[in-house]
Amino acid sequence: MAYFGIVTQLTNLHKDPNSNSLYLAECCGDGVIVTDTFDEEMLVVYLPTDGKVHRWFGDKMTLFRKNLDGTVQGGYLEDNGHVKAIRLRGNRSSGIVLKLSSIYKVFGNQGWQLYDKVDSINGKVFVEKYIPPMREYHGQGKTSTRGKKVAKVVFPDFEMHKDTEQLIYHYDRFHEGDKIQLTLKMHGTSQRSGMFEGVYPLSWWRKLLHIKPKRKMQTVCGTRRTVMNLDNLKPGFYGNEEFRLRMHNKIAPFLEPGMEVFYEIVGYYANDERAFIMPPGDNRKLNDKAFVKEFGQTTFFTYGCDIGECEAYIYRITSEYGAKEWSPHEIHKWCELNNLKYVPEVECFEFISVDDLNNRIDAYFADLHDPVGKDHIKEGVVIRIYDKPVWTAFKQKTFAFRCIESLIKDTAEKPDMEEAQEVETA
Repeated sequence: MAYFGIVTQLTNLHKDPNSNSLYLAECCGDGVIVTDTFDEEMLVVYLPTDGKVHRWFGDKMTLFRKNLDGTVQGGYLEDNGHVKAIRLRGNRSSGIVLKLSSIYKVFGNQGWQLYDKVDSINGKVFVEKYIPPMREYHGQGKTSTRGKKVAKVVFPDFEMHKDTEQLIYHYDRFHEGDKIQLTLKMHGTSQRSGMFEGVYPLSWWRKLLHIKPKRKMQTVCGTRRTVMNLDNLKPGFYGNEEFRLRMHNKIAPFLEPGMEVFYEIVGYYANDERAFIMPPGDNRKLNDKAFVKEFGQTTFFTYGCDIGECEAYIYRITSEYGAKEWSPHEIHKWCELNNLKYVPEVECFEFISVDDLNNRIDAYFADLHDPVGKDHIKEGVVIRIYDKPVWTAFKQKTFAFRCIESLIKDTAEKPDMEEAQEVETA
């Protein structure tokens, strides 16, 4: 998944009443904290959360807390360079804001323009997506770089999961009159099920007689980047992958040739109180007493599932071998007909402006309680432009979730499934 800095300008810049030197502002819709040397006219480079700043750049721009020799540098980044959402004196800071002129002063004029997405300086990468270090991962090896092959059987039409990129990078994709759907973003592991022809490897006698390879129509299941061998389910990321087979078997009876269903699995992967599909977060580390009082000391992303249980929430369906992208109404109707769950819908509307879109998202985030289970915070929303012939969707996370997610990534014994596969395919 791509990560970039954005050339932009600050809006709503005003002094923090509780500080002599700090100012508050908005940058691409996110709340940020800057000094009194910034103004709304200047061009800045915004580095949003979930990125990693490379050491050679951060040292030059004084972004790290400490130098490599342990002496104080003066920034707020830890040694891993992880750009995190934090609270400073009660104010939200969703990323890092740098003056374009300051970057040019150190590295020379890069020719960047307003709204450019940048990740390299003088041909050298200075920021990228942050992926946690691999402390513990014994997942299954890659079956195919294209996620279409398993046990030597190739499924040419089995489409991989499409990454949902951050909304702030794609405001230019929206046009007045676009049909928009907002759905709840759910914190789980991605899976896909379909019915396609499997192309089997050529046997020696088929090669000898120049006979075409065997083809067989069958159901197939995969994660984001791999295809699962349903006849010989081996231990994977979670050790016990049986929960994936259970979710596939709920959907498989309703599949038709050339049809593919994409869904998120939430809850538990095994019958153990610690077997969370997504790792919990320590709310106490947010240093927000009101938040801990409301949501407890720990966030568990269980979505109302009992221990040992999980659930699949469908968000996308294609048919006719990928030629038809189903509308929200069609997906919802199909899920109801087959007693399957559809991701909770927030609202559908016509796009008017970026401000209107952000106001709708902010209004939904005013109540942080997740509507499914109601015992943890909302992760965010997915914004789909559904009158497009191809899947077009972006994500926006709540600030509170960004803070918790940052803490989880820095402390978890292993990254989540999605992060692990980012490493696998890097």
